[in-house]
Amino acid sequence: MKKIWIVEGRTGEYSDRSEWQVCAFYDENKAKEFVEELSDLARLTYVAAGGDAHEDTEEFKALQALDAKAGMDYTGTSYRAYAVEIKD
Repeated sequence: MKKIWIVEGRTGEYSDRSEWQVCAFYDENKAKEFVEELSDLARLTYVAAGGDAHEDTEEFKALQALDAKAGMDYTGTSYRAYAVEIKD
């Protein structure tokens, strides 16, 4: 069974929650490493902005360089990787 690993971002909560797909990997370890990299940048962005106006920070620009769809609100941003079976 062939799989790909989807990297997904999310921010918000309840009805204001947003989710988006960032990219996919064939290798589970590469996907998990990328999730860690994105998560570290998201945490730095949140801390640098004090949970507020993050768009102007260098940290958020660095995050957007890796995730063009990146968003963030008062809850921060989280990332995960999950497997999807490829059917030929």
